[in-house]
Amino acid sequence: MKQRIILHLTMFVVLMPCMLVFNVSSEWWVNFVGLVYCCYLAILLNESERAQKFLRRYYHEILRLENMM
Repeated sequence: MKQRIILHLTMFVVLMPCMLVFNVSSEWWVNFVGLVYCCYLAILLNESERAQKFLRRYYHEILRLENMM
């Protein structure tokens, strides 16, 4: 149970900076930082075996939660 909570919290922390893309402030650089971070995540997922394993594990956890519903 504790591992599953840590998994969800980790994914939350990883994806939270992506929300900067949708920022409506007048500062353009905030949106740019969010876009660069999203591109970095895409490249990381493409090249890193560890990131791919983490994403697969998270995907299976989400499927498990959906099947419980």
